Amino acid sequence: MDVHLRTPTKGEQEKLRSRVESCFSGAAMATGCDVQFKNDEANSYENLITNKTLVNLFEKYALKLGMDTDPGAIKNMYFGSTDMGNVSHVVPSIHPFYAIPTDAINHSKAFTEVSGSEPAQKPTLDVSKAMAMTVIEVMRSPEILKEIKRNFEDDLSEGL
Repeated sequence: MDVHLRTPTKGEQEKLRSRVESCFSGAAMATGCDVQFKNDEANSYENLITNKTLVNLFEKYALKLGMDTDPGAIKNMYFGSTDMGNVSHVVPSIHPFYAIPTDAINHSKAFTEVSGSEPAQKPTLDVSKAMAMTVIEVMRSPEILKEIKRNFEDDLSEGL
């Protein structure tokens, strides 16, 4: 049997894994079965670390482009695991979310079809422009780059 655990942070995943393994071990003992555990690190995802400086720059340009940026609306939402979390533990990162006009669930066939439609193009281009403008400002300002690196190092040392 394959069991996959998803939690907001890697630390919480380790705690949950220990509890789940205890449950499986108890069930195996009670039923006279054997159980083995394999931790598949290759398919394990870290939590996403959002760089404060980068996200503030991105938001500045998103607002200039007329995008609705309400971090409070998504601040406490959990979006599930992503390999971008692993990337964010290696380099300073952001993972902007934006909406296209659909009720379809992301990664579904219906979402794929809508994402190629004309109404989905403007928000996609706007977020792309905001990201490009963010990168240009970082490239032009050594001070901002230093601040991004400081934020990144602080976040890693805090175990975010």
